[in-house]
Amino acid sequence: MSHIMNLDIQPEDPSSMFNTTSIEPRGPDSRKLFTPSSNFPFLQLPPLGATPRNLDFVETDPQERIHHIGEQVWARCIDVRNRLWRGWYQGNVVAVHKARTYLGSFARMYVVRSRCLHTGQEWRSCHFPFLYEIQPFSEKAPDLKVSIDKCLERLSKTKNVYAPILHETRRTSEAESEATKLELVWVPCQLLKWEQQTGEKDLLIVEGLAGPYKKKKFHVSHALPCTLGTAYGCKSQGSYVITLDGEIH
Repeated sequence: MSHIMNLDIQPEDPSSMFNTTSIEPRGPDSRKLFTPSSNFPFLQLPPLGATPRNLDFVETDPQERIHHIGEQVWARCIDVRNRLWRGWYQGNVVAVHKARTYLGSFARMYVVRSRCLHTGQEWRSCHFPFLYEIQPFSEKAPDLKVSIDKCLERLSKTKNVYAPILHETRRTSEAESEATKLELVWVPCQLLKWEQQTGEKDLLIVEGLAGPYKKKKFHVSHALPCTLGTAYGCKSQGSYVITLDGEIH
């Protein structure tokens, strides 16, 4: 029996991509790959130094700030499927979580409680700072000059991984004759499909993001978070790593 996650099909609500059933608002495990809420099922241990991706720092952005329980905020939701923003509304933060997604990557997630001014009905919704879905309260609704494309690009980076690919190299021997050799190279890729098979290895379909593997699709049985810590860890074990600029190290 298998369970297939087709990651080409974009969810309307980004929070459905995150594991929020067992999460910790703060704690020393935020940089660990293996936690009760991380999605890291592979039997092969990651190299020493490999770290999950902190999605709150995909890019340095001075607009991002910490919100606290009880704080009044402006909140909105990004509609990924239809590529548009829902309108801003006022609410209060009632919970703060560290939500985790593929391979342990994590982001701050705020649960905001709001009330309809006409019916008095309350509802709760989830919002991510790295997607510009929550802002400090002010008299007027925020007027952020952030394109929907930038936020969708940030969301897409949650699926970036390092995947092991056999790379063909040519080396000159002492006799000055060329010989072909296959070496394992960790390549930055985007996760397209994840098939979780009961009693067997998982099957992942990835698409290369750099070097000679850019836009090429591969089937792999495991992957690692696409972070500098992971790259250093792989290189310390003697493996080659292709960086996002296409260079091999």
